Amino acid sequence: VEAAGVAPLAELDQVIAKVKDGKTLADATAALHAVGAPALFTFGNVQDAKDARQVIGGLDQGGLGLPDRDYYLKDGLAEKGLRKAYHRYLASLLVLDGKSEADAAKAADQVIALETAIAKVSLDKVVRRDPVATYNRLERAGVQKAAPHFAWDRYFAGAGVPDVAAITVASPAFLKGLDKLVTTTKPAVWQTYLRVHLLGAVAALLPKRFDDAQFAFIG
Repeated sequence: VEAAGVAPLAELDQVIAKVKDGKTLADATAALHAVGAPALFTFGNVQDAKDARQVIGGLDQGGLGLPDRDYYLKDGLAEKGLRKAYHRYLASLLVLDGKSEADAAKAADQVIALETAIAKVSLDKVVRRDPVATYNRLERAGVQKAAPHFAWDRYFAGAGVPDVAAITVASPAFLKGLDKLVTTTKPAVWQTYLRVHLLGAVAALLPKRFDDAQFAFIG
């Protein structure tokens, strides 16, 4: 593991490096989800809350490195301190990945700015406890309509469910907000965001310095 470094991530690196629009972002998101990296949103099989006989697709908000949207949006001492610690963690991963300290710090700023934008369109934890508010059977066509700039056909194919049609969405507003970010966020920022989420997801399988950096942040 120590000798291999980050070389085993080369195939995923190539997918991330191609990100330039909603199509390539969908490809990369599916690839990262396949290895457990929680980028952009979450998707999986769920029991239909209104018909327990059915198992359908469940699409939920996600994409944040911190546990809750409030850590990005509140300005209490605890939240500010955690954001600083998170910035140090992201920068440390990027330095270990080969960036200079200055470039890593700038890239960490960009990732946190993007995640803050994602947090702003995310539901708060109170609303998320409402089973009625978070049940929205948009189906595949509705998902595509809510976020037309993200290539859902390519994502579902990459996720191994090319024909999925029945889908419930926790927050249609989140999808609409995410769709705007797909078109307004620079490709280089998406690439860095995806890279650090990949590194964080597999840190325990990489050389010890990555695992140590993650342990220093999350314990």
